Amino acid sequence: MHRITRIAFASAVTLSAGTGVAIADEASKPYENHKLVEVMVTLPSQLSSLDSIGESLHCRPSVGWQTYAVDPGNLDELDALGLQYQVVLDNVQAIVDAETQQRMAARAQAGADFFSDYRTIGEINDYLDQIVADFPTLASKFEVGQSLEGRTVYGLKIAKLDLIDPDGDEASRPGFVINGCQHAREWISPASVMYLADQLVNGYGSDSQITEYLDELVFYIVPVVNPDGYNYTFPTNQGGAGQRLWRKNRRNNGNGTFGVDLNRNWSTAWGQPGSSSSPSSETYRGTGPFSEPESTNLSNFMLSLPNVKAHLDIHSFSQLILGPWAYSEDFCPPREEELRLAQSLQEDAMDSVYGTNYEAGLGCDALLYVASGTAPDWSFDELDALSWTYELRDTGQFGFTLPPDQIVPTGQETVAGVLSLADFLLTPLIIEADTLPALADADTPVPVGISVTAVNNEQFATGSATVSYRTSPGDDFTTLGLGGIGGTGDLSTDLPGQPCGTQIELFFSAQTTSGQTVTLPEDGQAAPFVIDITNLTTILEDNFDGDLGWTVGAPDDDATSGIWERVNPNGTSAQPGDALFGPICYVTGQHPGGGDGANDIDNGKTTLFSPVLDLSAAGDGAVQIRYWRWYSNSTGASPNADVFQIDISDDAGATWVNVETVGPDGPETSGGWFQHSFDPATLVDLTDSVQMRFVASDEGAGSLVEAAVDGFVVRSTGCEDAPCAADTTGDGSVDLADLNLVLGNFGQTTPDGDTNGDGQVDLADLNTVLGAFGAACP
Repeated sequence: MHRITRIAFASAVTLSAGTGVAIADEASKPYENHKLVEVMVTLPSQLSSLDSIGESLHCRPSVGWQTYAVDPGNLDELDALGLQYQVVLDNVQAIVDAETQQRMAARAQAGADFFSDYRTIGEINDYLDQIVADFPTLASKFEVGQSLEGRTVYGLKIAKLDLIDPDGDEASRPGFVINGCQHAREWISPASVMYLADQLVNGYGSDSQITEYLDELVFYIVPVVNPDGYNYTFPTNQGGAGQRLWRKNRRNNGNGTFGVDLNRNWSTAWGQPGSSSSPSSETYRGTGPFSEPESTNLSNFMLSLPNVKAHLDIHSFSQLILGPWAYSEDFCPPREEELRLAQSLQEDAMDSVYGTNYEAGLGCDALLYVASGTAPDWSFDELDALSWTYELRDTGQFGFTLPPDQIVPTGQETVAGVLSLADFLLTPLIIEADTLPALADADTPVPVGISVTAVNNEQFATGSATVSYRTSPGDDFTTLGLGGIGGTGDLSTDLPGQPCGTQIELFFSAQTTSGQTVTLPEDGQAAPFVIDITNLTTILEDNFDGDLGWTVGAPDDDATSGIWERVNPNGTSAQPGDALFGPICYVTGQHPGGGDGANDIDNGKTTLFSPVLDLSAAGDGAVQIRYWRWYSNSTGASPNADVFQIDISDDAGATWVNVETVGPDGPETSGGWFQHSFDPATLVDLTDSVQMRFVASDEGAGSLVEAAVDGFVVRSTGCEDAPCAADTTGDGSVDLADLNLVLGNFGQTTPDGDTNGDGQVDLADLNTVLGAFGAACP
């Protein structure tokens, strides 16, 4: 993190040269000659001493490299602490001036566009009024209360207001609270919250998703919780004090220090580790819970609302989605499964906009150090509202001084996350397909199955889960129940086997006890899933429980640790704790215990090679290769700097073609098992010398990188000239001899009677023979 910060501020200073735009009052330069200093903190107790010396530029100061803005007169005190440090920039004011010049240039170029620049508190309040004037049936303005210095904190209620009960009773609609700017210097927070408000009102009637949400939900949007601190950060010619990096409110603490961290002032876990009792600290929690009018007013406002179901507290920076509990890493919160489902949807939505990598986790996942007395912990604890902190762009390149050209893209990512959570709030059940093959073997029963999770205080109606299928587009759907006795247990079934070349269309459904029906896919029979029926012949199926010829090591491999090995993995925050298909899989170095970075990939790359495969008899387009992979590169000192590369060769490794590259950022780089399948004929010739390789690397400094592979399957597919697998004797017909061969070897590991090549003679083989009984095989 400290190296990233150093590059960032150097870039910011470079931007100031030659812009020709006047900065704010030249006489007001509060950071003139302040030093940007990186300090190695080795004990938590050292943080309080550093707070009295300089201004922390990290979201949650902790052990490790920390960045401070230090008055040159305090360098002797820093020396006296005996800590390792380095001055990386001689004048912090240069950063502030560069940002101001960028902002003024952006205003001049973009004219009146509200989102061309970061706006003052007055401009924000004026824009709230403009939204209400332009959209009176969608938005109304409300007062949250008065700040310490007497500024009114305003918000917008956004919904299809004429659909709400005329008496103002909103209890029948889920309420969704989004607030910004508890911390004054995090300018992208109120900018993104305002962008959200703008998109909601402008999207009604033209965006079907937004229209549905405003018809069904009530949004309560408070852009600036801390108007005094926010105003204090602006240049003097915009009504502020030029204190760009100020974090807290403007409480006079009576000892020469100012400010309380509003996001340590809420009552849940107030005073616990993760906040400070020192008034000079950036995380000073105040004299008691809700000692500050800003936190008190917002909490009272939220308590006055009839039906708050979700709350987002918008911050910057780090690109994180943080669920409860912020105050503890030791235990996970109630409703854990529901929280994880919802935050996964938000993470995927935000990542999908521009490929920016947001990482989601609960407090027990330890993505950041603990923080006590936070707003989302309070709303989850007090209101039972699904609650998260968003830490928006970036990961440290610009930090709090994110350029104004990042307002709109960051706002778009924020909107995507908010809308995904809005959708979740209107969903009583989450249905996920656990078993849904893209291809299925001809004349063989097809297993399908789902899992159902009730959310938003709904209950799953036992016995209501079904699958509906048809084998011809014009036919009616046939419905089968899922589950054991009473519809409980495993929600799965087998669909009847079908002839080669046909398709099965299907969808799932389930109900709540209140009678609401949810389908998967969402549009049900109008857009069903499709399973293609073909003849599947297994060429290789390897779950790595035995040695089937995989090899490790390329001539140019240079990793010094984290070398591929076939083991029962020991889990870490970056490495899987379990294989998918048995106890064994390939991972990049067995974890020996200790820190998560022990035996991860370091200082280069490591390569895993498949056996050489003979695909020459399959024919073009008649092979499917499928594997499950795990990859994590999103933690450590240089996150999202490395890639996991998967390649294929048709000449036993003489030349390679890329199948996919995972990373350096984007989805699927934070652990988790993901399946990938492809048709090799689209990339290489199907020769007798096909081979695959999996290359994982750590080329960056200090990254924590792990990879894993499991469930590798190669199958030939197709209906034309396909071998008649049911003809186990090879005599040209499926008859009693084939049935006797299967029955005679039933339960054995032998190729005799093994119709699908999985190594076992079992029920699948018996069904294949029975399904084709009496057929002639060319």
